[in-house]
Amino acid sequence: MRSSRQREPSVEAFLSKVARGIYPKPARIAGCLPKWHRLKLDADIARRHNLPGVADRIHERLVAAPDGTRRDRMALLAMQASRRAWYVTYRDRPELVPPQNPFSKMGISYAAKRTRPVTYDELIRFVDAADSAGLASIGTAAMISFFWLQRQTDILTRLTWGQYPLSTQSFSFACSAIYSTPR
Repeated sequence: MRSSRQREPSVEAFLSKVARGIYPKPARIAGCLPKWHRLKLDADIARRHNLPGVADRIHERLVAAPDGTRRDRMALLAMQASRRAWYVTYRDRPELVPPQNPFSKMGISYAAKRTRPVTYDELIRFVDAADSAGLASIGTAAMISFFWLQRQTDILTRLTWGQYPLSTQSFSFACSAIYSTPR
């Protein structure tokens, strides 16, 4: 058990940095313990540990994929999650977390690229490949999504033939008529 005169090693390390001039000196009032100005101390800690630079270095590492491609969207989402986590942690433990969030005001923007629509020729090539691999149902699902503008999850998980007034015979006729359409 520590005596009341002994300090924690982290406190000793901090006070030695104050003595060397790395962190600001506290205000000393007679009869009171030393008091640090919170904002000045936080600014010095952020400067000392280069907190804004840490966020930029993390972002640079996340943007570059191991194969050399760029992952801008993933890096942006990681920075947004980190910014939110910093604010939540600061609200929970303001005595441990500096109020200056290094992930805020990074100036990162992202513009989504337009999705290229699939052409009819690409659809037919895909259906041929699925049929030759013995996966005719996958080719049918691709044709349904192409012509009925359905999402993959709607076709493979939610679609039941009872929802549509087509009989099986008329549907297979419609598929064969579409499939044999001249290119």
